[in-house]
Amino acid sequence: GATVDAAPASSELEIEKKFAIPDAQTAEKIEQTLASLDFQISRREEFVDWYFDLPAPRWHFSLQDCWLRYREKKIKIMNNWG
Repeated sequence: GATVDAAPASSELEIEKKFAIPDAQTAEKIEQTLASLDFQISRREEFVDWYFDLPAPRWHFSLQDCWLRYREKKIKIMNNWG
């Protein structure tokens, strides 16, 4: 399903949809297709996510398809016009 995260102190809204990409060859084909349609990488971010829940067997959030997440941003690379 799609995930919507809203930070109360920010005007940002994150909507996330996960897609299964079976292997590196498929990922490369997707990148080539996007490039052929004139899509360009405007920003690349790398981060580490930390997920929190109660200890087993009382998984409170996970069993409700809900996540308490802390995101640690590592690297942000912008292009020349970004």
